[in-house]
Amino acid sequence: MRKKFFVALGVIVATLAAFSAYSLVTGELDIVLPAAAHSTTAPLQPVILYIGQPPQKGFLNAQEMQSSRIQIVSDWRAARRTARAKPIDAILFSDSGLAQMTRNDRDWVRKQLSMGVTIVGIGIEHPQFAQVLGWSHVGTVGEIAPIGKTGYRMVHAFAVGRPEDLARLGNWVELRLSNSDDLPDVSEYPLITTFGQARGTLDSTSAVELLMEQLKSSIEGAYETRAEFQESMKNFKEN
Repeated sequence: MRKKFFVALGVIVATLAAFSAYSLVTGELDIVLPAAAHSTTAPLQPVILYIGQPPQKGFLNAQEMQSSRIQIVSDWRAARRTARAKPIDAILFSDSGLAQMTRNDRDWVRKQLSMGVTIVGIGIEHPQFAQVLGWSHVGTVGEIAPIGKTGYRMVHAFAVGRPEDLARLGNWVELRLSNSDDLPDVSEYPLITTFGQARGTLDSTSAVELLMEQLKSSIEGAYETRAEFQESMKNFKEN
């Protein structure tokens, strides 16, 4: 099993080796069709969504997002509609997005994460962000420094394999969070896991540019993982 890494350089950076959804919105049934599937080739323009009110987090604002071609959508239902039309590559949200997030929205975010979508919480403290992801914690073990209003945490956790092998793999993310490389050997078939975290602050123009570079690197890594798995399966079947 091959484990890949992405490295993000910032004010504080942590790197660790390394789902279609349904939704029931209070008072209204939201019929959700299967999400558009990702290909193995990265698009010229990745689909990056920011959910919530236009932000003003340090040097990151609506104008900067527009120039970086980040789509601002008002709520999570709008985000899911976008995902049904075309595969999304990254999701960003801050306190306004967190405030309107339902349990089913969290389930949807977790599904997107498992499909290789990068998730970024802006100004979201560790316990709240970990709850959204369904993880025991984020960051390194024992990390207590607060994110702050202009800080962010980026995560990427992606496993690619046959469905039955992924089921046997279990909760591999928790092993990664504990810095363990001892993932179970579940199959002779190709199985690839990638995991990474990055932390930074949006306190300058260069810091915002760095976030965009980190997003680009993480998104490209997901497409490379999909392509590598496809090639590995092809070679495995030929041999």
